[in-house]
Amino acid sequence: MSDRAAYFFKADRYLRYNITNDTVDVGPTEISHNWPALPTEFQNDLDTVVDWDEA
Repeated sequence: MSDRAAYFFKADRYLRYNITNDTVDVGPTEISHNWPALPTEFQNDLDTVVDWDEA
């Protein structure tokens, strides 16, 4: 079974919550730290991001 994750965003920071292990495994850290390929205007002050997994 693969680990499931939820991402929480606040201003220019985020954390990744590992649902499977019931732990925070990344962050809180700046969005641009781990996702540098995002355009500059999307590296901070995000409101919401959704990864809809219908599997």
